[in-house]
Amino acid sequence: MHILKVFCIESVGSAVNMYLMNPDPAFASWSYFTTYNAVSYSLTGDPAYLVDDSGVDFNPACYSTGDTCEGRLTMVFTPTCVNEIEAREIYAEFVSLDNLCDASGDVNGDNAVNVTDIVLIVQHVLGGDQLGGVAGCQADVGGGENGGGDDVINVVDIVTLVNWILFPRTSSIDATEATLLINDNHLSIESDGYIGGIDMVVEFSGSNLGIDFAANDVADYVVNDDNTARIIIASGVGIEDILDVTAGTITSVREMTVVTSNGDSYVVMDDSSVEFSGTPNTFSVGTAYPNPFNPSTNLSLELNTTADISVKVFNIMGQLVDVIAEGTYGPNTYNWTWDAENLASGVYLVRTQVGNSVDNQKVMLLK
Repeated sequence: MHILKVFCIESVGSAVNMYLMNPDPAFASWSYFTTYNAVSYSLTGDPAYLVDDSGVDFNPACYSTGDTCEGRLTMVFTPTCVNEIEAREIYAEFVSLDNLCDASGDVNGDNAVNVTDIVLIVQHVLGGDQLGGVAGCQADVGGGENGGGDDVINVVDIVTLVNWILFPRTSSIDATEATLLINDNHLSIESDGYIGGIDMVVEFSGSNLGIDFAANDVADYVVNDDNTARIIIASGVGIEDILDVTAGTITSVREMTVVTSNGDSYVVMDDSSVEFSGTPNTFSVGTAYPNPFNPSTNLSLELNTTADISVKVFNIMGQLVDVIAEGTYGPNTYNWTWDAENLASGVYLVRTQVGNSVDNQKVMLLK
């Protein structure tokens, strides 16, 4: 099979003559052009055609005039205007980030490791300006087996820098267990040793979230669009108190990373070693009023998270006498009026269940 190359050598008015070139050595006799003689020789093998006729264009009029037929075979067409076709070769060298720096913690490149570098790492972890290249390499100072980086920029690196430049941890006991205590809108943590950092995602109700942090070395948070917030805390002297909520209500803790130490390095505590105690302020049941009543009383529920709820009324024998509400409800304040016109006087129990939590209150019907 022959490989043909087409190239333009001249313009004729608005048309372009295109000649066929063939790199096959068999076409060397005709300067590698496809000519009348070249094609005739390939068909007949007549050595009379071994004459280089590539210097002129083939003219088909030779068939009627009796002139010798010879010349380059041409194609004539109107070209699409292409001023220039340029090909370039690009060479790229990729360098491993492992070779960019020695992970000293100098994130901003000012030849000093200080609080500014901690702030930059905190903003990176919270989703702000992202650190890459040399800055990212310098930020990855903790979490490795021997105290080096672990190829992830996270709260471990923040705790490591805090202990480098602020207050090296005073406790020599490494925590092996920790319990997050949730008491209404106050969060704290109990452990059997040093806790240097916490990275958590909390869900909250309300139009915004306001936080009053306890006295730790690093404390910052960012509010997301889905009524969650990510919170970062770090301390060289160990964390006990975490925060108080001043606006909004924490309804759950979705994720939590706890950092302790392992000798001279800082590590993430295993999830199985972290427990939760207490219940976020997910709902509040209002006091029925009036009470005693005749024949109706008002019931209310403030719900701070989406939950399955039921509000039912039982008599003193434990028999269900009415269902006030049942189903999945979103965060809101709900008010119901219970009409006991068809019931006898006596004591009744209003049972409100939100998820697995139950509230009971007695009401008295007097007729």
